[in-house]
Amino acid sequence: MIPNTESQSESIEWKASRWFRITASTAKRANTLGNLLKSPLTDASLRKFQAYISSTVWNISSFMYTSPDMLYGIENEDKARDDYCKLMATKVPDFKVEKTGFWLAIMGLNWCDFVMWSPIGTPNVERIRRDEQLIRDMIGNVTSLWHQVIAPEIFEMRVPRKLKPIILDL
Repeated sequence: MIPNTESQSESIEWKASRWFRITASTAKRANTLGNLLKSPLTDASLRKFQAYISSTVWNISSFMYTSPDMLYGIENEDKARDDYCKLMATKVPDFKVEKTGFWLAIMGLNWCDFVMWSPIGTPNVERIRRDEQLIRDMIGNVTSLWHQVIAPEIFEMRVPRKLKPIILDL
């Protein structure tokens, strides 16, 4: 995490500058949807694009991530990170953990450690290696989604009017 950015998500200006972006929080879903653009469109895929636009672009979805497990994870993420740092500090001097998103691709890193934590048992660490093909595919899919679905929606504003989104065939 970049220092002094912890409370930025509470800022109206911050939210206003991110509403149309594909962020780390939406990248996996954007990648999956972008991949759908490689196949003939179906009513089911159009509904998926419409749901994505509704929740991600226009923030008008009634669905929220509120399962008990998701809420527990959100509420305890910082504690899990702190507990893991304390554990690793006994093994590695000056060890620290940073919040990350799609940093392996963005920063050109070759690996990162993925930590799974539970209040029961010890943390589990898995080293995630850079996957060039996945990165190329993801960037291609997300770029296609932006050009073919999100950008036209920003101009047309169809989903808030309960119309099917326009999907450009580029």
